[in-house]
Amino acid sequence: MLEERELEELAKALKRGELDKTGAVLGLLYLAYVETGGHGGMTADDVVRVLQESGYDITKERFYSLASQLMKKGYIESHKINGRRVIYTINSDSEYEVEQKLRERLEKSAPTAERVSAEEMRRILDRHST
Repeated sequence: MLEERELEELAKALKRGELDKTGAVLGLLYLAYVETGGHGGMTADDVVRVLQESGYDITKERFYSLASQLMKKGYIESHKINGRRVIYTINSDSEYEVEQKLRERLEKSAPTAERVSAEEMRRILDRHST
């Protein structure tokens, strides 16, 4: 399982819309999986709604396409509940691979450098030189 710090980074990256769509879908399903002790998942509607609220440009059709790719790789699986409803969950047999993929995506989303303007630097220098 990802460490608590990594789970927090994942949640923050999802909220800020910093992951690619595949990473976002995988991350969201992973958080649901972890928070329910390894047996929880989400419906397509819920995944799309949460990602759209976080600024992702994703449709239900795009989610189904991504989910299909992730299922072919063995990372997620689908389960029918209450007749026609389907929830998507992390495949417990692939938990380690999913965690590795999420770590890679978090590293890619991490800011490498932040610009400090000349004006900001003057304020910093003034503050530290008094």
